[in-house]
Amino acid sequence: ELIQELSGLFGILPEYWDITGTKHIASLETKKAILRAMNMQIDTADDVARHINERRWKTWRSFIDPVHVLSVNAHPVSIPVYIPVKEGEEKDLTVSLLIEDEKGNKDKIHYSGDAVRISEQQWIDGKRFIKLNRSCEAKKEIGYHALTVICSHPATIFPGGSDTIKKTERLIITPDACYMQPGLQKG
Repeated sequence: ELIQELSGLFGILPEYWDITGTKHIASLETKKAILRAMNMQIDTADDVARHINERRWKTWRSFIDPVHVLSVNAHPVSIPVYIPVKEGEEKDLTVSLLIEDEKGNKDKIHYSGDAVRISEQQWIDGKRFIKLNRSCEAKKEIGYHALTVICSHPATIFPGGSDTIKKTERLIITPDACYMQPGLQKG
């Protein structure tokens, strides 16, 4: 069961249909081989449980995802930010987002105090993490954007005794469908 759960967390499909219509089911041994190929120690139940815990909470522990992909029609653009903060300390947070497109155009979003609205919270290994979903009202063009998020607090509350967390992610805005030649659009 633990291998099944870990496989699912890493996107290993339990089954698929090939081009000839034949259904293939991934065996437990195949899943183990794939997980080992991903450099995971899975020899004991404790090893597998540790990997499950790491994967399940990876996004929460990382502040922002390294890459965020959205449709060009997703409006407003919503950016999830995960912050380790004790209860009551969120009122003193200041969060700034800078979104820069490939042409150098920039949008800045800044919020603090009552504008910091928690959409979700989790306790992970005895520490409280909050999730903020911040929206950018400006419509984004298809392409690659650099999103820099800076979170600061007047006290040194963040890991490593810091008062600031700063990370950059790649924000990719995509069309809803790939280009299809006119002759193929009609079947």
